[in-house]
Parts: sequence; C-alpha cells; structure tokens
Amino acid sequence: MNSNETLIGDPNPKLQWVNLLFTYRCTAECSHCFTSSSTCKNDPMKLTEVQEYLEEAKKVGASQLWIFGGEPFFYFDLLLGTVKLAKQLGFHVLTTSNAFWAITEESALRRLDLLKEAGLDSIAFSADPFHWEYVPLEYVRNAAKAAEKLGILDGIWNAAIEEEPAQRLNREIIARMPTYKIDAGTVTFIGTAAEELAGRVQKQPWINYDECNIGKEPWIDYNECKIARGFQYLGSVDIDPYGYVQKCSGISIGNAKERKLSEIIKTYDIEDHPIMKVLYEEGPVGLAKMAMNYGFRPTEYADGCHLCYKARKELLKHYPQYLAPAIWYERAK
Repeated sequence: MNSNETLIGDPNPKLQWVNLLFTYRCTAECSHCFTSSSTCKNDPMKLTEVQEYLEEAKKVGASQLWIFGGEPFFYFDLLLGTVKLAKQLGFHVLTTSNAFWAITEESALRRLDLLKEAGLDSIAFSADPFHWEYVPLEYVRNAAKAAEKLGILDGIWNAAIEEEPAQRLNREIIARMPTYKIDAGTVTFIGTAAEELAGRVQKQPWINYDECNIGKEPWIDYNECKIARGFQYLGSVDIDPYGYVQKCSGISIGNAKERKLSEIIKTYDIEDHPIMKVLYEEGPVGLAKMAMNYGFRPTEYADGCHLCYKARKELLKHYPQYLAPAIWYERAK
C-alpha cells in the first residue's frame, strides 16, 4: 500500500508494521530509554497472546514485525517461538537487542543461528553512550560479527545528545566499530529520557512545537486523505505486555486483551480519540493547551516529544483510557 489512491479507496484502516513490545524488563536502565524499561520488571507476553496478535494483525494487512522491549533476549524461548509463528504467518521479522548475552562470538553465533533457522530476517544492535554504561562494546561486536556471518545483520542503532561528553563517547564507539553500518539517530525525549536527559540539552519555548509526526507516512498526502471521511491509516502500532495498542509510547488506542486487534484497528477513528486528534491537528502545543486547563504551566522543552510527555503526565488522571499504561509514565529511574 504505497499510494494515496489505494489508501483513500480503502474504507478501513490498515497496518504495515505490528511491533511487539515483548517486555518492559531490561538488563539496563539507559537514560535515553523511550519505553522507560527497567531491571525490576518481569512482565513478558505469553506465546498464546503473541499468536493471537499476529493472526489479528494479518487480518488488517500487516506484513512486517518488529520485536523489541525492554530486552527481548531476556525471554529467549518466547523470542524463538514468536519468530517461528511469525514466519509461518508470512511476516518479515526484525528484532533488536543490546547484546548483553553475546559474551563470546561463538556463543552469539549459536544463539543467532537458532533464530535464523526459525525464520529471523534481520537483527539490529544498540551501541551508544547510554547502552555502553551497561553492556561492554565487545559484546556488541561479538553479536554483530555473528549476525554478519549469518547474513542477518541489519546494523547498529545509535543515539546521542548534543552535549559534548556524550558526543565524545559516541565518536569513540563509532571509531571502535569501523566496519559496521551505524544508523545514527537522535534521542526522543519521552519516558526516561524526558526525566533524565532533557536537562542536559538546549531548549526552545513550548509554543514552537506545533507539529507532531506520529503515524504520518512520507508517501501520503494527509491533507488530501482527509477528504475521505473516516479514513485512518495507522501504518504501525506497538502492542505491550499488558495488551495496550499504542500509536506512540504511552498513547493507547485500545487493549488487545479486551478487544480483538483487528476490531481495534478497523474501528479506530482519530475523531474519537481526544489525544491523537489534538496531536494531529495542533501538535504538542495543542496538548499543552489542553493540560493548561488542569494547571499545567508550559515553559521550555528539549523537543516536541518532551513537551508532549510533560503535558500528558498532567493529563494522565483525566484521560486514563487514552494515556496507558499508566505505569509507563511512572517508570523513569
């Protein structure tokens, strides 16, 4: 599905990606974590839930699966079973990891070979100043070498902030992994990152953040698509261990443990979602204005996501159905 004509002609929302947030448990508590994962959680999905979610996602057009966390390798049997199920259903399967388990290249090769045999298409590893605090860079190299030998290496995912100490560490990481493709990104200031890192970067007045790109696919003319009444193209959703179907971390459009995922996707209408509607039409500024009705006083923020996160924390008790799970807003270390 890659044209406005196709999308406008389809009366039902469709997915391309379904992303399974296996667990909020991780071996690390990185300062930039957008899922606010921690070492103290023990909340994996069940394989029976995974099967239902994947079958339901296929009904609404999904063909791509990303398995993430937390740290999905914490529950390796679940990861292996999910890859097998997904492949049987025809998904292209990607997963990510911090490589805490790749103590040697040989042990990494054995584990990744099992996943490739099950049908894993690609894997990416995280290497940045924040992960480096918890996982030796040598482990990431071991995992990357093994994945490269098996032909499933997607690349190294990297994120940093503008602060010079972080940039210096990042340059060292890149220098020590010269043969690998580094996908450099920017920190998104939501979750733990909003609490831990926002104070270390330059900020702008809140009124500057009037646009949000949640779900806006680059090939779609959304102004034109608005003409088609009821049209909603979600593109991708995350499903967390509690069943919350999220368009962005902490913004729920339904719970797949309570309603079928395909039903949630087909009946989703942005006009009925007070948080998504405001973000789509006015951006984080609009959400801040909503929160001002409950005492929020916006100032300066690291980015639009930072403003959005802070406004949502104020709105949480007033819109619990849409800002979920609540624990996501509480888990910053």
